[in-house]
Amino acid sequence: MYPTAGKLVAAVLFAALAWIVCDLARDEFPQRVTFGWVSEAGALLGLVLGWRILGRQAGRGAAATAGAALTTAILFAVFGLALWAFVDTLMRISPSRLDGPFEALEEAVYLAIERARRLIATDAAAVLFAGSLVAGAITEFVARRYP
Repeated sequence: MYPTAGKLVAAVLFAALAWIVCDLARDEFPQRVTFGWVSEAGALLGLVLGWRILGRQAGRGAAATAGAALTTAILFAVFGLALWAFVDTLMRISPSRLDGPFEALEEAVYLAIERARRLIATDAAAVLFAGSLVAGAITEFVARRYP
C-alpha cells in the first residue's frame, strides 16, 4: 500500500482518460441532461481506481497489467454511471413525483441502465477500453523501469 511510480502513473493516466471519456459522453446526450460535475467526478473516480486497481497490479507482467487495466475500465464505467444516475435522481426528487426511497432507487437504476445503453456503442466506450490498454502498457513500463 505504499506509493510507487507505477501507482502514480496509473492514477494520473486513468484520471486523464476518465476526463476525456466524460467529455466524449457529454456529446451523446441532449442538453437537458445535467453534466456540471461529471467530468470532475469522473476524473476523481479514475484517479482512485487507477491507483487502487491498476497501480496495484503494475510490474507483474503485461498480461496481468492488461487484465487490471480492463478491470479498471469496467469498474469506472459501472461506478461512474451508477454515481451519475444516483446523484441525478437525488436532484430530480420532488415530493409529488417519487413516493419513497425505493422508487428513487428504481429511478436511479433505470437512469444508469438507460445511459449505459446509450453510451455502449459510442466513441466514449471505445476510447475507454483502448485508452485503458494504453494506460496499462505505460504503467507496466514505468513500474518495471522505476520499481
